[in-house]
Amino acid sequence: MVGPGYFSTVGIPVLMGREISAQDTAFAPHICVINEAFAKLFFAGRNPSEAT
Repeated sequence: MVGPGYFSTVGIPVLMGREISAQDTAFAPHICVINEAFAKLFFAGRNPSEAT
């Protein structure tokens, strides 16, 4: 489990999308964090945040 600011704290750049925030609670819409290899494999050049 990670919390707000995790990626900036450990020095991992967020290439697209946004950092996990305090608003990401159990009652908020769910989010997903994927790595670049997953995005290339499953989204083939499309923006994962806009894929349906």
